[in-house]
Amino acid sequence: MTEPKTHTLDAPGAVLHYDVRSNDASTEPVLLLIGSPMGAEGFITLAGHFTDRTVATYDPRGAGRSAPTARCGPRPRSMRTTCTG
Repeated sequence: MTEPKTHTLDAPGAVLHYDVRSNDASTEPVLLLIGSPMGAEGFITLAGHFTDRTVATYDPRGAGRSAPTARCGPRPRSMRTTCTG
């Protein structure tokens, strides 16, 4: 497994940051480690135990490096997030 490579993804209301620890020789599925509201830094040790595959971790909106870019709040009926900016 390599050192983590950081990427960003523009999403509605935030720029999300995620890290990929690649294992190009692996045929195992990618492992995505998530735990909201915890960011990627909470998975550094755990990710190191999975050297047999590529591991991706990310910072959910509002956690770690993924700061909101708009004011967001839940819609009353569906609980889907709406953002205004």
